Amino acid sequence: MFTELLEYEAFTYWEYSKASNCAYPLARLDTVNEENGDLDDTSALSLVVYGSTEAHLEMLEGVLEEILEEKWDKFAKMEWIKGLCLFSLYYLCLFTAFMQRPFSMVTELETRGAIDGDGNINGNITDYDDTSARCHLQEYHTLPVNQGWVRMGCEAAVFGLIIFQILLDVKDVRRIGWQKWVNIYKAFPAKVLYKISWVLIIATVPLRALCRVDRNFFIIENYIACYAVVISTIHFLFFCRAIKFIGPFVLMIYTIIATDLKRFIMIYIIFLAGFSQSFYILFYSCEVASKLPENLKAGTDIWENIMDTPWESLIRTFIMTVGEFMTLYKQLETCPHKPTAILGKGVFLFFELCVSILQLNLLIAMMTRTYEAISNTTDEYKRQWAKVVLMLEVSLTPPQRLRYMYQYSIPTGTNKARRSFAITKKIDPRKMTDHEKEKIDKMRRISPNRRKRY
Repeated sequence: MFTELLEYEAFTYWEYSKASNCAYPLARLDTVNEENGDLDDTSALSLVVYGSTEAHLEMLEGVLEEILEEKWDKFAKMEWIKGLCLFSLYYLCLFTAFMQRPFSMVTELETRGAIDGDGNINGNITDYDDTSARCHLQEYHTLPVNQGWVRMGCEAAVFGLIIFQILLDVKDVRRIGWQKWVNIYKAFPAKVLYKISWVLIIATVPLRALCRVDRNFFIIENYIACYAVVISTIHFLFFCRAIKFIGPFVLMIYTIIATDLKRFIMIYIIFLAGFSQSFYILFYSCEVASKLPENLKAGTDIWENIMDTPWESLIRTFIMTVGEFMTLYKQLETCPHKPTAILGKGVFLFFELCVSILQLNLLIAMMTRTYEAISNTTDEYKRQWAKVVLMLEVSLTPPQRLRYMYQYSIPTGTNKARRSFAITKKIDPRKMTDHEKEKIDKMRRISPNRRKRY
């Protein structure tokens, strides 16, 4: 139906033998408004690209794919390269600034001077003043060149690039509107995380300034810096979506996290909470039994409870999920109260069957199904590439969009303000729509001299 509508609105410039040149009006077809250069969310190209079904992917072939190819050649490829270079520069500065932190000073702060910044062991220090250690990131002049001045230059470059990118985003929001800007970025989790990393990095400034107030500000700043570097790295996935052999795998990662892992975690948390409290009660019973007079008279040591709190029980049960269960099983074996030990072994066996074997294999099966569903869609890379093209189009101004549209389109008749997209294609009677056949029959009647060509 979509192809029929396109052919109905198209008009043919010429036909020769088995080739023809057709023009398709871009109004309501392209994402760019041909009158003012604004973005049209209700255009056919936008609806097809952001659609999620295989039917949308089939509609992407043909005219829409040709339009996207022209957009990529005219501006998107260069914008993609510029964005990748800018982010690579930003990430290089961020990575250098982070790796040049004097991590040995963190060790000195955590050990309260027992191990100094040079790695020397000083023993127990009772009057240690940690004010200098927790504010060492501000003392650029007292550190080596790479940890001092080089780090300061990289940090200044990072903040400068963040401010520059924020200003560009503010311009985009003012140009297209906040709601449309949010709707566009929903399709790109890597970019959302990248912008969250900006907030985290900016938050390190007041936290570093408050280091003399309390040592906890320094610790929080360290955690935030670690998270910022990790989620900034994920932004490389956005650029990978435009690469033919990597784009579908990026989609697999997003889909597995958003669907399979989410469902698995919801079920897993229920089992984890239930079994952890069961183990807490069992181990508490063993601890009580070890303190009974008959056990103490026997000269046995007090039984060590490795799950003495509900939180510790939750952590230990989670660790068992990844295969570390020997410590727990040994403690159950040495439980003074044998009925409790037998019951605990039964709960342990049931936990291994339900969680470690059943649920983990279920997760692997769900991820395999998602992988096969996406990998079997041979043209999935086109949708990922198309989303990147339309995302890059957002950063252009309306006059720029109009200028590029004029480069990949032609006037509709004598009206240069109305644009059409011209395609020279091969005529295949087996693949022609009914409307195309009617056009050819009509031209045969109007131009009898062309009959020999058909």
